[in-house]
Amino acid sequence: MPDLGNPIGSVTESSPSLVRIEINNAEDFETHKAKLGVGQYLLTASGNNLYLLATITAVRASHIDRSRSGAADDGDSGDADSIAFRFQIDTQPIGTLSEEGEFTRGTPALPVPTEYAYVTPPAVLSDIFSKQIRSPFSFGTLSVAPDVNFEVDGDRFFSKHVAVVGSTGSGKSCAVAKILQTVVGIQEELNANKAAQKNAHIVIFDIHAEYAAAFKLAETENFALNLLDVDTLRLPYWLMNGQELEEMFIESNELNSHNQVSQFRHAEVVPIFRTGR
Repeated sequence: MPDLGNPIGSVTESSPSLVRIEINNAEDFETHKAKLGVGQYLLTASGNNLYLLATITAVRASHIDRSRSGAADDGDSGDADSIAFRFQIDTQPIGTLSEEGEFTRGTPALPVPTEYAYVTPPAVLSDIFSKQIRSPFSFGTLSVAPDVNFEVDGDRFFSKHVAVVGSTGSGKSCAVAKILQTVVGIQEELNANKAAQKNAHIVIFDIHAEYAAAFKLAETENFALNLLDVDTLRLPYWLMNGQELEEMFIESNELNSHNQVSQFRHAEVVPIFRTGR
């Protein structure tokens, strides 16, 4: 496992849902401030050979009046130098990292108070989110660590049902389009699989006609997009059942629609075959 460097603080409280870390040195906090925000990751020693990986859920600071902690008061208690900060970081446990760098979800033991806490190096995050996957499929990078690739097991991901949820305008369609572009090898409007001639097929039921633009490439890229829209799609009548034909030809809001439905259901369609003679 990579060198973790010097500890930035120590554990003061530990429970299955919360591990609280205290940092008394303001200089250490200032040095690692960019990696101590909500959503970032910390490593906490948990025994001799294990480290607990936890995500930061809250950060708070409190004042320490050094003038009161001293033995003598020289009357300058209002001086800025006599006031310091103490930082508390609340984290939620995620998994355990062994000395060999193997990551497992959950933890057999929580760290006890006085255990040291460390800023998680990018190399450790990269091993967790990328290198321990059998069939890596790239999703992008971590928002809290842009230099760390985020990958999932492609075989397991595409063999299950997947739902992309979010509020209106949050980017669901863009996320789906990006995932599918990665699958077929579209990168920056170029076909990355042009020379490999991979024969992957994807069927998209695009009800609102919003995905076609994401897969239109130049003819020189040899990328086949079979777009079936209202102008090119032809459905033979014999492909539809009686109820579907009824919905197509009869307007249910009309006053005499019940008469049309009655006549339609009694109608008989006789196929006529030409013998060629």
